Amino acid sequence: MAYWLEFQDTELDLAFTGSLLTWSLPEVHPRVEVVTKLDPGLVVSDYECYGKLDVKWKADLRRSMDRFTLSQCRRELIDRVLDLALAFEIAVSQKGDNLPPRWKVSVRTAQLIGGSVEDRVTIRRSVGRLYELRNKATHGSTLVSAERDAVLECAKVYPLLLQRLLRCADRPDWGSIELESPKSMEPK
Repeated sequence: MAYWLEFQDTELDLAFTGSLLTWSLPEVHPRVEVVTKLDPGLVVSDYECYGKLDVKWKADLRRSMDRFTLSQCRRELIDRVLDLALAFEIAVSQKGDNLPPRWKVSVRTAQLIGGSVEDRVTIRRSVGRLYELRNKATHGSTLVSAERDAVLECAKVYPLLLQRLLRCADRPDWGSIELESPKSMEPK
């Protein structure tokens, strides 16, 4: 609590008589909702792949990863949705993209991760649902806690996308990926 008043009688003014005004903020403890198991070999491999990337591509992926990290630290669901959607969008966009974000992000993510048609459809729906929530959030609607599951599902998809992107020496040709068969994109 603080005040900004001047007293005519300086003996009544606590700041003038030598008392210090202090500001104390309570410590905010991080919340860990999900524990992720790490494979040390995979971490080393991903780090080596990241080190080999082009500087500009590396910077864009780093911005995307930073947004993903923020999405996992946010307390409010609406902030998690916005940061996670930005993480996806930064990762799969390029200069000059004028495509609808929901379509662009969901299709490119599903195609790049690959798998069976059912797997790709599931990924596309999951990321599409994230963009529905993003639209609700940006247009003033409130998000209910029941929608948290959709956000958690997309938070599991993002690392899969990132692993595939780290294996790309250069920024992918998104126009080709949108049309290619996932089998033709398998690492050789």
